[in-house]
Amino acid sequence: MRTRKIIVALVGIFLIVTVMTGLAAAESVKILEDGTDYNLYSPLILDNGGTTSYNLDLKFFNYWGSSPANQLHTLTLTIIPISSGAVTTDITITATERSGVASASSTSSVTLYWYQDTAGSGGYDYIDVALVSNGPAGAKYQLRMEDVGYSSVIMDRSLEIKEVVNVPEFTTVAVPIATILGLLFFFNHRKHRRDRDKK
Repeated sequence: MRTRKIIVALVGIFLIVTVMTGLAAAESVKILEDGTDYNLYSPLILDNGGTTSYNLDLKFFNYWGSSPANQLHTLTLTIIPISSGAVTTDITITATERSGVASASSTSSVTLYWYQDTAGSGGYDYIDVALVSNGPAGAKYQLRMEDVGYSSVIMDRSLEIKEVVNVPEFTTVAVPIATILGLLFFFNHRKHRRDRDKK
């Protein structure tokens, strides 16, 4: 009886250690502000002008200890509409491997094939992502990121579209105002000169 309890306890400890090691070694990804090591949180707010890109970084790290260098990864980024009026083609996605030449761009969904730079759990890789939106203001989406390599990871982030309010540049406002003031000064100067010449 005592031997049975010891065997059950050892099997239990083995399972706990195995699960903990497996969880600690699972591939991870962080969504970071462009060019920083700061996490981005949901929702990501995109402009709806169709020209301004929202840039973010995907940092892949904590690879399985036995994963080899040059391990092929398949990263799929998919736009999932959540609110009414939102459609998958509202957002263009561009994904680029920072240390390689792999790049892919498309609306609604994009698949990027990239290679892990280092072997094992000490390495990390970056994928640069740019999102450009033409969607209506207030539209809501989900950005699903799924990476399959030696292991796999899935992560979702909420996206929301805000309306672009175009504020005119300084010169766009200042030049017409300066022109009007210049003309007023010129005509006022001519009037005073004419009045002076009459005297």
